Amino acid sequence: MAMGLIYCDPIIINFILQNVRSDITNIFESKNFNVQKISQLSKEGYIIKKQVPSIYYVNRLLVPTQIVVTNQLNSQNHESLKVLSKSAQTDDIQRFTELASAFTEPGDKEKADAVLQVSVAANN
Repeated sequence: MAMGLIYCDPIIINFILQNVRSDITNIFESKNFNVQKISQLSKEGYIIKKQVPSIYYVNRLLVPTQIVVTNQLNSQNHESLKVLSKSAQTDDIQRFTELASAFTEPGDKEKADAVLQVSVAANN
């Protein structure tokens, strides 16, 4: 399944989750998605599953949705997600660039370049 990516700050995420649930694209980045917000969504009938630490799946929406809590991501396992954060760290970007330089599959370097372009745009 193809996944879209949108950067949203926590205020926008909260607004979308409260008001326009059918318009959620796929992946949202948040720095403060917490137990209280999970509880609130559960009370509203949504099923929240913690797939791995810092990545939550929200079920019962029209579109499959993930919430990525970037400040909880493990840099060693989620390099591409860490660099997409609005507050990407230089070490994470460098680690992703080194990882991407070893890509050999057709199209992988282009995808890595697209990730870096989004990172630069988000962090300017």
